Amino acid sequence: MQEIMREMIENMMQGVIRQAGILLADFVERYLRLEGPEHSESYNASIKYCLDKLIEYCGKGALLSSINMVTAKEVLAMLSKGAPLGINVYLRNYKSVFNTAKKWGYISENPFQGIKLKKRQKMRPEFLTEDEVRIVAKYLTWNFADIVWTAYYTGMRANEILSLRREDIMDSERMIRVGSKDFETKARKVRLVPVHYALWPIIERNIRGKNKGDFVFGKRKHAKYTVDCVSKKFKKACREAGLSEEIHFHSLRHSFGTNAIAKGAPITAVRDIMGHSSIQVTQIYAHTDERMLREAIEKL
Repeated sequence: MQEIMREMIENMMQGVIRQAGILLADFVERYLRLEGPEHSESYNASIKYCLDKLIEYCGKGALLSSINMVTAKEVLAMLSKGAPLGINVYLRNYKSVFNTAKKWGYISENPFQGIKLKKRQKMRPEFLTEDEVRIVAKYLTWNFADIVWTAYYTGMRANEILSLRREDIMDSERMIRVGSKDFETKARKVRLVPVHYALWPIIERNIRGKNKGDFVFGKRKHAKYTVDCVSKKFKKACREAGLSEEIHFHSLRHSFGTNAIAKGAPITAVRDIMGHSSIQVTQIYAHTDERMLREAIEKL
C-alpha cells in the first residue's frame, strides 16, 4: 500500500514539474493552436503580437513559470513606450492568456492579474464628414473607394466588408447579411444591415456577374483583400487629402455611428446595425455635437 502511495505521489510531482517547466515559447504555440480557432482573426493577431513581444523580452529559453509581476510590469513599460494608447489592450490580452495558462495548470498565479493602469481620459472618437470621405475617395482607385463608401454608409468593420460574399447581399430587400457559417462576427451574431440608397449603386456594381461564394469586394472573385492592405491604402489617401493623423479606417465606423445618432436614429437601432454587444458601447456616439453646444451658450 505504501509503495502504491509513493508511486502516486511521485507521478503527481513529476506532473507538476512538467507543467511548471514548460517553455514560454512552447506554451505560446500551444495556446495559439488550441485557442485560436475560438477567436476572430483580428483578436488572434493582437494576441500573437503581445506574446511575440513577451518572448522577445524574456528570451526563447524562458520558462513560463519564471514570469512574475516584476517581469510583467517591465514588459508593459517597454510596450507603452512604442504604443501608449494600446497599453490597456496589451494588459487585457496578457491577463486573458495567463488566465488560460492558470486554468491549464501551468502556473498557480497570473502575474498580470494584480496590475492596474492609470485610467486615460476618454476622448471622442474621430469621424469624417461626407465631404471629407468624398475628398479621400479621389485619392483611391474605384474598388478601394467603394469599400470606403460601404464602411461609411453601413458602419461595418473592415473584415466584415471584406468577407462579404455574393449570397450575403439580399437584392430584393436591399439588405446586407453580416455573418455566416464561413465568417464569424465579433459579437458572434448574424445581423442585417439596410443599404442606404446612395450606396446601392456601389453594391450593384460590385455584385454584377458574381455567383454564390464570390467575394463582393475581392481582388478576384475567390480572393479577398486583407484588412491591413485596405487600412494602409486608406491611411495613405487620408494623408494625401491632408486629414488628421488620428483618422484611420475604423474612423469610418465611428462616422456612421455619429451621423446616425446626430440625425435622430434610435440608439437601439444603431446598436443593432453596428453589432455592438451592449447599448453602453453605442453611447459613445451619443455625444452632444459642437453646434448644439454653441446654441446652448448663445441662449445665455
